[in-house]
Amino acid sequence: MKHILVLLLIMFTSIALCAQNAELIPTAPSSCGTLKIMSRFGGDLYLDGVFVQSLFANGTATWGDTPAGMHEVELRNPKGKYKHQLFLNEDEILTLDFDALPPPYTSPVKAAEVKSEVKPELTVSSTLPPIINSHTFGFSTLEINSAWDGDLYLGGEYLGSVAAEKSKKFKKIPAGEYSLELFNKYYCIRRDIELSSGSASIITLTRQEAKPYANNMVYIPEGSFFMGSQFIDRSEYEHPRHEVSLYPFLIGSTEVTQALWQEVTGSNPSVRTATNQPVTNVSWYEALEFCNALSLKEGLTPCYKINKSFPDANNISEHDSLRYSVTCNWSASGYRLPSEAEWEYTARCADSANRLQYSGSNKINEVAWYDLNSEKKAHEVGQKKANEFELYDMSGNVYEWCWDWWGVYGNEHEDYPTGAVSGVYRIIRGGSWMSAAELCISTSRGGNSPHASSKDIGFRLVRNARAY
Repeated sequence: MKHILVLLLIMFTSIALCAQNAELIPTAPSSCGTLKIMSRFGGDLYLDGVFVQSLFANGTATWGDTPAGMHEVELRNPKGKYKHQLFLNEDEILTLDFDALPPPYTSPVKAAEVKSEVKPELTVSSTLPPIINSHTFGFSTLEINSAWDGDLYLGGEYLGSVAAEKSKKFKKIPAGEYSLELFNKYYCIRRDIELSSGSASIITLTRQEAKPYANNMVYIPEGSFFMGSQFIDRSEYEHPRHEVSLYPFLIGSTEVTQALWQEVTGSNPSVRTATNQPVTNVSWYEALEFCNALSLKEGLTPCYKINKSFPDANNISEHDSLRYSVTCNWSASGYRLPSEAEWEYTARCADSANRLQYSGSNKINEVAWYDLNSEKKAHEVGQKKANEFELYDMSGNVYEWCWDWWGVYGNEHEDYPTGAVSGVYRIIRGGSWMSAAELCISTSRGGNSPHASSKDIGFRLVRNARAY
């Protein structure tokens, strides 16, 4: 009996020790692998239904320590939702390229799928307004031979495009007197012509007639794009994406330099003076006054009417001590600030897909002076890589004033938007030499009181191409 009790005691003791030891043994870590996700278009990435991160165009997302086993990876972007199931082995590095997958999991980007402005056919609308109201009844045919390529405008309305050293014929144009214009990136030709009813006119535009745009401006054709960001990790103020359409315009290839400001005003407000650096320390009001002064200097019609004695009822700022009443004549031939839509259109080069984070590149050091490479100062304009429209420093160097009051975006399609009716802040865009990279992204938005100035805020000139 004693032997049985001893055996039972030993048995229970062993069981207790085993249980105690089981509690002390750490749980073995789950086996893991690494996922690498790629996509040309980019979008928001989900793993097993849970959002993980946003992927920029042509980027790669690397997810280390992903549990081994079966997973579903989903890519969401404006073109659709694409899912793919995969099995990840322990210690495996598995690459998933959504562009290489067979349908229906991928939808490769095609140039034709990017929404763009559709140019009209060669037959011109009979409602085309003449410049001089002395036209006769009937229609005419116009053939244009041009030494330059570019967009043609007749009476301020888009007519069509023409290739260099080629001719193009336009039929059923209302007879009358018109201003015929050709615009390309760097040059403009303008000639007044008369079209007679029932006759054909042949016009030859020569190289000698071409005039370069003043102040290093670049021609931007009319078009449409989706403004704002599709990436959900971006600020709510960059949402929702919405389509806007714009008239053709001219925009400065660089920010306004201290040299140009000095030439027009006789002074230089910049804290750090250097001829080819952007002018800074100018308020929104001062930028408008400069635009008017430059317009008058060149014999153009000023865009802005500034009433300093009448407070602006649409300016609801409690800090703006000036509150000048300002209106803009958008049809005038003079210089002005860009609208926010014009600014983003040119920064992104009309790309609705947001393929590039910054203006001209996904690598910020190629295109921008910002807080990590600027050495705490602004730099001469045009030293970094230009974007596709051949504009410099749209990301970084100095913030740039825009016309618009700061306001939230809507969902609706907008034609030639000029911003909110009222507000506290005027828009500034592009980031500066003091900014983090995040603020230099082309969809990033900022604002400042119109009476305020700063050592990292300047501006860029715009003109109405149709009134050139």
